[in-house]
Amino acid sequence: MCKDGALTGKVCFVDNKILPQIEVMVNEHVYIFRGKPNIIHQSYLFYCLNSDIIQNQI
Repeated sequence: MCKDGALTGKVCFVDNKILPQIEVMVNEHVYIFRGKPNIIHQSYLFYCLNSDIIQNQI
């Protein structure tokens, strides 16, 4: 999730199938959200963060 600037609140989902076992770096303007796999599915977390309810609160 972009945390500041004109793109604040924009959300992206990168599945492990796309980048398996590869370390990536992000800059200081981006948050990385990772849910615990036994509690929440990653794609569900993405859809929640990208929902109108959450986006209107950001």
